[in-house]
Amino acid sequence: MCMNIKTVKGRVQVISAFKKGKRFTVPEAMVSVRPRSYAQEYDAPKYSENSLFIVCSVRKKIAPHAVIRNRIKRLVKESVRHYIRTHVDDNNISKLLTLAFNWNIAPKRPRDIALKDIYPSVQQLLDNASNYFARNEKQKTKWKQE
Repeated sequence: MCMNIKTVKGRVQVISAFKKGKRFTVPEAMVSVRPRSYAQEYDAPKYSENSLFIVCSVRKKIAPHAVIRNRIKRLVKESVRHYIRTHVDDNNISKLLTLAFNWNIAPKRPRDIALKDIYPSVQQLLDNASNYFARNEKQKTKWKQE
């Protein structure tokens, strides 16, 4: 299955992505995840069955230079792409609709951060999210059987 990664567009969708998702944290970042089963009509555009929507924020207080903030955002998106390519057979990834990342640390210079610095945190966050929603899915099917 090929999954398209798109950026969340619009104020309502961005606010919804950050406020209404299930949150998972590591020391470097936080992600708010909305699964497709809980999505509302304003969460994503229509006909987005094969799309995963991402938004990433880095505060100016954390990274005062726009170059660093933009680099972190690009690396987070690339980390998600890499994670999806390596977990292509994992069915739990296709159940996610939006990922809203909030990054909490930044280097002094843009060249001091690379994909190898970002990817482990993103991988841990997405593993936690997919495991959480997989457990909930099993519990829902168990409840339906009883």
